[in-house]
Amino acid sequence: MVNTGLRGRGVVIYLTLCVAMLVLMCDPGLAQAAASLTLTGGDWAIGALKGSATSATTGDTWTITNDGDGEEDFEISVAVTSGTWAARTINDNTNASNEFILREDTSAGKLITGNNVSLTTSVVEEGTYSFDLWFKAPPAGSTEEAETLTVTVTATNWVSSFLSWAGSTHREADCTVTLGGTVYDTGATGTICKVTSATVPAGWTQAANWQRYSVATWGGDSCGYHLSHGPVTFANTVSGVKSAGSGVGSDYPCSSSYWNVAGDDGYGTVYYGYYAVSETPNISTNRVEVGVY
Repeated sequence: MVNTGLRGRGVVIYLTLCVAMLVLMCDPGLAQAAASLTLTGGDWAIGALKGSATSATTGDTWTITNDGDGEEDFEISVAVTSGTWAARTINDNTNASNEFILREDTSAGKLITGNNVSLTTSVVEEGTYSFDLWFKAPPAGSTEEAETLTVTVTATNWVSSFLSWAGSTHREADCTVTLGGTVYDTGATGTICKVTSATVPAGWTQAANWQRYSVATWGGDSCGYHLSHGPVTFANTVSGVKSAGSGVGSDYPCSSSYWNVAGDDGYGTVYYGYYAVSETPNISTNRVEVGVY
């Protein structure tokens, strides 16, 4: 409760929340989504103050949580819902008669007016923002009456947190929190989850050929032919792991046309069994990162 003189009535600041509904048109089967928040901290009964006196909360009294399914901004405004005072709109601390000043945190914080003022931007899903309020009463000689001020916190500029790769039903938080991965923008084909893993996690699908291997080539047959290969930078590049297929014959020299398996002909001479070359793409051997959706 705020008093502009040595005695008189006061004011209570009520904190409310508002959700700016921004609907995303999703692929069939995906729910529509929008900005959403929760606010904790309660109301602030300021108490009696003399003219131009100030009061402030401390310790991050209020906390806003993004409880939606996307990234969003938080804004704040104040309105006089009972009484005749007005919020000062000039960004100084010299208020005129019947003007109060409300700021975020301290006397140097963001000025809160009747129009939405940005508190913070790009708050991720389940992200939080905490703040206090600083209040300055109107100067002596102003109207002494009970005042009710309502501070409204708004969530706006919502951006979907779903991975944008075609067919994805996973959110960015599923990638970063559940899998411990990072969201990777492939460009024209959308965002995927880059995971430090040799295998594709259960419930996910590899995004095209996005992956990285620890070495560029490895393996091969007894003659050094038919090396397995994979990209050593994270890229949309198919890998190939080569091995022996069905047998097709044998002879003494190495043959680049076949998978060569060295043996002994019984007379101390190296002898090679010939096998068809089998190649399997994108398997886990030596893979260290995989892109999934």
